[in-house]
Amino acid sequence: MHAEQRRGFITTTNMRNNKKQRTLSSFHGNHRKSGEKPGSVARNRHEPVHKNDTLSNLFKQVEIAKKECEKTMDCVSDMIILTDSEGIIKRFNRAVKEFTGKDYQDILGKNWEDMIIENELEAVTIHAGCTELHHKPSRRWFELNAYPFEDSELDFSGNVMTIRETTEVKNIANTLEKSRKRAEKDRKKLKNTLSRICSLMESVTQEQDSAVRFSNPNIGKCYEVKHCRDKKCPCYGQEAMRCWQVAGTFCGGKVQGTFAQKYQSCSECEVYKKATSDPLDQIGEHFNNMMYILNLQNYETQE
Repeated sequence: MHAEQRRGFITTTNMRNNKKQRTLSSFHGNHRKSGEKPGSVARNRHEPVHKNDTLSNLFKQVEIAKKECEKTMDCVSDMIILTDSEGIIKRFNRAVKEFTGKDYQDILGKNWEDMIIENELEAVTIHAGCTELHHKPSRRWFELNAYPFEDSELDFSGNVMTIRETTEVKNIANTLEKSRKRAEKDRKKLKNTLSRICSLMESVTQEQDSAVRFSNPNIGKCYEVKHCRDKKCPCYGQEAMRCWQVAGTFCGGKVQGTFAQKYQSCSECEVYKKATSDPLDQIGEHFNNMMYILNLQNYETQE
């Protein structure tokens, strides 16, 4: 090869090498100009995938939190309803569904007052900020409370309604009220009985009237109660009287003795039990028996 040809080949080769270097320098220069290092392109390809995984995990966590909240509310036996400012039902728990017997789609979007009326819950009384409801078909009682709800971030306002069954508490309260009224009635009766006995005792001590007796409307005719047909009995055919104080009655088919002798058996007789069925009448009859014994002793003393 001539010297001139060799010089031309070398020049051409050098030009080609320089062009490759400029091209490579230009490629690397572009990366440096954008602030990236070699290999960053591969990492950038994976960034969307990583972001999608992060969002997927975030949505999954939100869904789990939502289900946990729903399960928690469904475990509560009280009916819980979330309404907007117009009273439209937005959310509710399982207790509402079970009480109404309707599906979720049939309850959502309804007015909560209409739902109350449709399910025959009648407002009875309003006290202490709550409303007492009565469900006539099942004779159950409930207590309705409303709690204002507002969230500026969600741009939402409304009420959280709770409906709690109070049937058992109501029944206990009614029972206690009946017991209280009965106790008050008995107290008045006792007071009246004691007043009557005190008045009788004053008659005995001050007026020396030993014939006073405690009046008892429950004394009956013994021969009618016991279906007695023995006309020889001193009580037969007589008006209502204290047969246990009468000597010689024909109880049990045989002649009985004096009051002291037969009182034990008389106290077990249905005639005496009926006359002393009320504890207050029993007190009165004890007074009468005492007066009978005192009169009898006084009579025997005078003889």
